[in-house]
Amino acid sequence: MRTFFVLVGLSLFSIGCSDVEPEYELVSDVSLLVNQEYVELLYNGISSERGYSIVEQAKNYSVSEIRYVARPSSAEVQFIYKPKEDFIGKDIVVIKNCISAAGSDCTKTEFFKYIFNVKRQ
Repeated sequence: MRTFFVLVGLSLFSIGCSDVEPEYELVSDVSLLVNQEYVELLYNGISSERGYSIVEQAKNYSVSEIRYVARPSSAEVQFIYKPKEDFIGKDIVVIKNCISAAGSDCTKTEFFKYIFNVKRQ
């Protein structure tokens, strides 16, 4: 009987630990030249309850970050990526956007995947 409970417990544990790929709002294949910087505007408008964060960081970067830029009448959110100096190859970044209403917890979550293909000229 004890063996039965151990087997059931192990199977439930393995189910709970499975890696499930999120559903992406956007998957971007981006071609860059060596040492080229990439900047994308993620959001531009009146300040809102948005929380962008990098949930899977690139492996070969010198810059990979989200910048919040305050303007007099709006807010801007930028994603900036630049590969390590002289890096050639593929790099991946996944960004999560948590949207909330009136300071509440996330009411909607979006994921954006960027696949950078860095090449020589």
